[in-house]
Amino acid sequence: MSAMLASAADQMLVRIAEIEVYPERIEAYLDAAKAVGAESVAKEPGVVCIFPMQKKEHPTQIRIVEIYRDEAAYKAHLETPHFKKYKDGTYHWVKSLNLEPMQPLDPEHMSLIFRKECRQKKADTGFSRAARSLRDFRRMANLRRFSKKRCRGLRDNARSRMMLLTREA
Repeated sequence: MSAMLASAADQMLVRIAEIEVYPERIEAYLDAAKAVGAESVAKEPGVVCIFPMQKKEHPTQIRIVEIYRDEAAYKAHLETPHFKKYKDGTYHWVKSLNLEPMQPLDPEHMSLIFRKECRQKKADTGFSRAARSLRDFRRMANLRRFSKKRCRGLRDNARSRMMLLTREA
């Protein structure tokens, strides 16, 4: 299994985009970079990560970590409408651009980073799960498909989960 993960990680295209933006356009550029990164990760299965960052001491200096499943995923990304819109819309705001290809030092464990994040997000949805339980109870009670005793149990269970999660938050 770990050999398969390492092989997949070896095929990944990883790079850091080093960008300097004109100071008067930095806010607009940041909005565009966040939007294209989020949309790319959400819509393109071959885009593993697009993570834009801004230097604290030099806010016009932007770094974007880009990770693609493979070279083909990167080429497909360049042809998407949202990337073309970003590129065409921000080209004149960029003072300099340097794309640095990177070599992961630990490709075997690279994919675990993203799995860990997914597991954490699933764990963080406990509150919404309790809210859905309460909503489902209300639906069932309205439909009267269950006995009063069963509905009362579901209601009490959902309310106690909500109270527990509210206290923890």
